[in-house]
Amino acid sequence: MITYDTKSSVKLSYAQKDYSYSDGKSAREINEYCRKCFENKKENTAISYRAEAIKYILENARLHFCEEELFVYGIEYDGVLADIRYRDLAARACELDACAFAECAAGYECGAFTGDGDFGHNCPDYSRLFELGIGGIISYAEEKERAAKEEKKEFYRSVSTVYKAIRTLILRYVKICERYKDKSDNARLRYCGLLNIADNPPANIYEALQLQMIVYSLMTHITVNIARTLGKLDGLLYRYYCGDINNGTFSQQDIRTIISNCLLRYYAMHFTANTPFYLCGSDKNGKDTSNELSRIILEEYFALDINDPKIQIRYHKNIPEDILIMAVKGIASGKNSIVFVNDGVIIPALEKTGASHEDACDYALVGCYEPLCAGKEISATCAGRIMLPKAIEYAFTSGFDFYTGRQEGEKTAPISEMCDFEDFYRAVKQQIKYAFARCVTAVNSMETQFPYVGSAPIFAPLLDNCMENGIEPYSGGAKYNNSSVNVFGVATFADSMLAVKRAVFEEKRLTLCDFYNILKENWNASEAFRAEILSKYDKYGNGNKKADFFARDIYSYCASLINGVPNTRGGIFRMGAFSIDWNHTFGAKLMATPDGRYQKTPMSKNVCASVAMDKKGITALINSATCIDYTDIPNGTVLDTMLHKSAMTGDDGMFSCVGLIKTFMALGGIGIQINVFDPSVLRKAQQMPEKYSNLQVRKCGWNVYFNELSREEQNEFIKQAENL
Repeated sequence: MITYDTKSSVKLSYAQKDYSYSDGKSAREINEYCRKCFENKKENTAISYRAEAIKYILENARLHFCEEELFVYGIEYDGVLADIRYRDLAARACELDACAFAECAAGYECGAFTGDGDFGHNCPDYSRLFELGIGGIISYAEEKERAAKEEKKEFYRSVSTVYKAIRTLILRYVKICERYKDKSDNARLRYCGLLNIADNPPANIYEALQLQMIVYSLMTHITVNIARTLGKLDGLLYRYYCGDINNGTFSQQDIRTIISNCLLRYYAMHFTANTPFYLCGSDKNGKDTSNELSRIILEEYFALDINDPKIQIRYHKNIPEDILIMAVKGIASGKNSIVFVNDGVIIPALEKTGASHEDACDYALVGCYEPLCAGKEISATCAGRIMLPKAIEYAFTSGFDFYTGRQEGEKTAPISEMCDFEDFYRAVKQQIKYAFARCVTAVNSMETQFPYVGSAPIFAPLLDNCMENGIEPYSGGAKYNNSSVNVFGVATFADSMLAVKRAVFEEKRLTLCDFYNILKENWNASEAFRAEILSKYDKYGNGNKKADFFARDIYSYCASLINGVPNTRGGIFRMGAFSIDWNHTFGAKLMATPDGRYQKTPMSKNVCASVAMDKKGITALINSATCIDYTDIPNGTVLDTMLHKSAMTGDDGMFSCVGLIKTFMALGGIGIQINVFDPSVLRKAQQMPEKYSNLQVRKCGWNVYFNELSREEQNEFIKQAENL
């Protein structure tokens, strides 16, 4: 019988566990070899050199091993390949397009926009990994190399080189585990499982999870082509679950223990923080795909009381009620690392980008909540960013940046010459258009260099079309090769635009120049006016049509700018609307805004209302958030909500929360996550952190412990909770 002391093990961090080390090279020696490997390269490509560097790491780096662990992975390595890649990317982009590179740096400094390369946020085809196994991928790569034209052979050789090295790595673990194989059922399972997956496809649920962990961790830790998802675990593992139960390989309790072991191992991996997986969803015919394993995974996850991995639940109108209730009960108990996303919106959104219906229905959620076609798409979900409120600043200043003291935006008409609100709004949109043009130039400049710095030989055989055509994932090898730009700060934007419209053009209580002078002075000597704006002016998040108009309109405008614009890899740009924690980092680069916000303070996040400005309850907030056409936002976003703990008590509370989720989805929402708090508990946690060390909060797209937040972030959560 498989065993594991989850109660004690979960309390031990990766660094605190009693890990031993195999013989091998230190991180310093590995780094020296890899740097020399790339410094001595002569060809204008990263393929062979990257493959040889990965091979050296996997065959020589010291391995971490803990006897009590059922799953193994741990390599002494500190990310030198990622350092080399980003160094080379920056150098090449600067050399070939110094103007675009300089603009990108300037855009980031002032916070108006960013444009970069995104090598993470990927979803390998895990079903192909399970079907072929390591040995099958090696054989396929060698077969393709023999039949390929000379210019393609290097690509296939790099894949076989790396997967042979993965086989060697697994056998190194086998050698370590052999010493313990007769000590327990766990040790025997670990040894036999590793021995089999070194060459063969996984034969049971344990072997599938162990193989996935190794490949996922290598992509994340070694090559940093980060697979920001473990995929649809209930779907990927269900055939193994059924087979193992039917043939007596494992009991259901054994499988529960295996799943708990696996989740805890990911939790312990400090380099895989923010690891998601998703459950449920509908197939291409609209049929529900949840199963018995969906429920088992949820139950075991909640029993562990951990904040990572995180769970994404694909909602559709036929999802079983008991799964929603189970998820809501977990949230109510403080285990709120869950986001619900809407099949009814995401599937048509992906189809708008050119995905087939079948591929769109098989979408994965990578990172926080970004959809892409699983195993078929590079979507570069964080390639570009545009701060919407910065466009308002630039409309006031004719493009002059308050933070840097330089001309950063377009030189639009001075506010003294604007006759009506339409003139002002036109200038705002001009600034957004200008920022997007610069963003695209920067992203394209970076992405033209991907073939020379972005080789991904582990990822390549697990991405549709790459092996078939002999093209690298980051050189346009995927079926869909897209890039994404996120626009954020929508509530700050909408509230500010409405304040300008009302105060200047409707009430005529001051001019645009007067308003600008107030903002320049950070509301000093204008506190009464600020208080009036905060308390009496309409705000997004309250179901108010005037405020909601600006959120809907600006997203529609941005979608018309972004979606469908060609990139340099044979794909298109697609729009996202999430901010994660950029509302803090970019808010620090923003002057005071007309909605009453002080300079250099956080702006609104995701599609949420500004903090404490949603004063009419959760229903009104949902009405505002669902005024937007999310099929125009294929890169995703989320509504962060907060409920008082008293609203989640008893069966009535659970069913009310389920009803809230259903209403949000029926109205066309794309994603929702829920925090449940008592503000008095948050205040106590801030004052006595040692007594609340396990208190979790859902921060944007991931869970963190409340004590790990900055004082400013803690205060933001407290203020939101007090507004309930």
